[in-house]
Amino acid sequence: HEMHGGLVGNYPLAKDGGVHFTVELTKIRKDMMDGLTLGVTTNAPSALDEMTDTIEGVQACWTVGYDGQMYDAQEDRWTDLAWHGRDLRVGDRVALQITEAGQMRIYVNGKFVVDAHAGIPCDRPLFALVDLIGTADG
Repeated sequence: HEMHGGLVGNYPLAKDGGVHFTVELTKIRKDMMDGLTLGVTTNAPSALDEMTDTIEGVQACWTVGYDGQMYDAQEDRWTDLAWHGRDLRVGDRVALQITEAGQMRIYVNGKFVVDAHAGIPCDRPLFALVDLIGTADG
């Protein structure tokens, strides 16, 4: 399917206990299998030779979304997840939080929806990852 684009945050996420960031959907495409994908990486953008087609290609990353999956690049492992971004609507705000204990949590419009990865290294700088694939178009 057609890819829309991705980004790696320019600066490490600010630590306030854990770290977090929020995105708001401004445009969607209907009838797609995948949806908004979010994650974090320990790699600064300057460490990347080039951007990969999708963000799971970034080394040392932990991502969630797609078609109801999460990916751990350290383990090169895909796992089913009880959430995906396919059903999001324009105006929805999706937040990704990494707790001090390294637990990834996803919130939609301020409501907790799912725990994802555990064991993310919070003792290192973490950079935001966003992938506009599937229904996420802006």
